[in-house]
Amino acid sequence: RFSHVAGKDLGDLLYYMKQEKGNAALRLSLMVAQLDALDYISPISMCTDLQEIKKEEWESLLIQVLQNSVYENVILDLGNSVQGLFGILQMCDKIYMPVLEDAVSIRKIEQFDMNLQKMRLESVKQSIYRFTAVDNMEEYARKLTKEEG
Repeated sequence: RFSHVAGKDLGDLLYYMKQEKGNAALRLSLMVAQLDALDYISPISMCTDLQEIKKEEWESLLIQVLQNSVYENVILDLGNSVQGLFGILQMCDKIYMPVLEDAVSIRKIEQFDMNLQKMRLESVKQSIYRFTAVDNMEEYARKLTKEEG
């Protein structure tokens, strides 16, 4: 059920993609792990490393994966600590946003919406599908993606 590639994470993939122009599909195929029918790259373990990745690197990664591999869809789990978050969101066809219904979470969502409005990113807001976070998020995400596919 669960396959893992030891010592290989998203940070390694980004590093190799910067160093080796044109080998994105090969490098990706060597780093992919599996969870049932889902291929994935392990997340970056250090949040400081995640914060150092530039917007252009994220964009390059997405473009290379979609143009030079067998994958037609990419799922990202992003937060506010990602550089160029709004630019990355603009590249997305669909954005799934789990939300909590406590006062702090509601305020954070309001702030996010205000930022989208101030930045004139209504197209991003229209791409967002918000849903209440559930206990078994993995199972719910699988159901959502199957229904969409």
